Amino acid sequence: MLRRLGLEWDNIWATFSHLATEPDGSEAALRLGTALDRFLWSRGRVEMVPVIRAVLDDGDRLPPELRARTLLTVARIMDSSWDDLSVPLALCEQALRLARICDDPRLLAYAAGATGCLLCHGRR
Repeated sequence: MLRRLGLEWDNIWATFSHLATEPDGSEAALRLGTALDRFLWSRGRVEMVPVIRAVLDDGDRLPPELRARTLLTVARIMDSSWDDLSVPLALCEQALRLARICDDPRLLAYAAGATGCLLCHGRR
């Protein structure tokens, strides 16, 4: 599946970019980005980071669950390629706060696990 996504990257990027620039496309763009979490992380697609963060910054009305998942996706992509882990760690901590508000045990576990992994990674 990840190989197939790699073959379709140009189309995926075009779709994401289009959604990200549409006035009502923020939620769809971020749902696409979070659905691609494993692919983006495994392929080190860091070009997505500034675009996803820009959409997040403009999307004040986004559901907190989606904001949390998106923050974790960005943190995960950054973890694979950033030397300074303070930014991805801050994103994980922000996602952890949102997960507590959402009262979603799976999201809370995911956010806590991601934060813990970053903390361990930073101590190597």
